[in-house]
Amino acid sequence: MKAFVVLTFCLAVANAKVDPKVIEEIIEEFTETVAKCSDEINPNADDIAALTEMKHIPDSHEGKCMIYCIYRSFDAVEEDGHVKFEGGMAFLSKIKESDPDMFDKMSAIYKKCTETDYFDKDPCISSANFVSCNIKAGKEANISSDISSW
Repeated sequence: MKAFVVLTFCLAVANAKVDPKVIEEIIEEFTETVAKCSDEINPNADDIAALTEMKHIPDSHEGKCMIYCIYRSFDAVEEDGHVKFEGGMAFLSKIKESDPDMFDKMSAIYKKCTETDYFDKDPCISSANFVSCNIKAGKEANISSDISSW
């Protein structure tokens, strides 16, 4: 499985000048996190495909909870579903040295989405809403979400 602040990061990497070693480290960390969350959440194959292809948010509640679990693992979300700006920025900082321009673009998207009405009483829905915002903002900024070219 390939990578997602967490998903926000992956919107950009395919088009960025990020050091391949950094990408490899992030993919490895992400893969371990997805495995742990899969054991906890038990998503279906369609959920996993949606997450890896990053073409849409998973339809099932379990798929949305996978996003929440991944964010929690990267300290990018509170238990109630509110995004932790500092946690997400810490994750994004991994690309700063390799591609400062992409880091700035991704930081702006991340900040913009934290200021939207993504929050829901269900933290899984909040996480899915937040990712939807990041994907949409990435497309508007001409940042591809296609990670198949890694």
